[in-house]
Amino acid sequence: MCEDKSIPQQVVILGGSGQVATALKERMKLKGIKESLLGTSSENDFFCDLRDAASIKRASESVDQFDGLVLNAKKDIVKPIQYRDYSEINECLQVGISGPLYFIGQSIKEKKLMNGASIVSIGSQSQLSGLKYSVDYCAVKSALHGMNKSLIKEFARKKIRSNTVIFDWIDDGDLPRDSERLGANDVSGFANPYEASFPIEFLLSSKSRWISGQSLLFDGGRFLSRL
Repeated sequence: MCEDKSIPQQVVILGGSGQVATALKERMKLKGIKESLLGTSSENDFFCDLRDAASIKRASESVDQFDGLVLNAKKDIVKPIQYRDYSEINECLQVGISGPLYFIGQSIKEKKLMNGASIVSIGSQSQLSGLKYSVDYCAVKSALHGMNKSLIKEFARKKIRSNTVIFDWIDDGDLPRDSERLGANDVSGFANPYEASFPIEFLLSSKSRWISGQSLLFDGGRFLSRL
């Protein structure tokens, strides 16, 4: 058990695959924070298919009580909207927003999501600027802002906070460096997965107790340079 009371004692990462989730898990371990990864890959601690209500319910029943929740799940199918099947659009919505919301609801019902907990959603700069051939993905990421505002009102008595971190590209060592995408005001480069985990960790901690219902942009000023 972690002795530092300013940081969460138990964190659930919903959508436990990807480099940011891996980096966050490593930081949690270094600080003695117990973490649980939920998803469909073999590396996750608990199986959770966000397209299936029964699977989500089982996952919410299986995890221990937690005071930190990271919503990292996503499904991005790059295809013009006129060529998408309804099932593809629905899958993106299920994985990105409706499944996580159902998990939150079930976790409250099962008394697993603790009073005073912090929820952090991982957004995308594309929810601000749009992204060609990824309309449903951008719609899901845009919905996170409204979700934050609504959750903090619904859970006000429980003092549960909810915020979104919005990243541009994450530097995984294989990024194109074209000047058009970087923009004229690029002075800070891109965060690597380990660096991207810092603001998530901060928002999970009680040091950010005065921050809630916010969508916080971390993109090196590139979005503003495009306006």
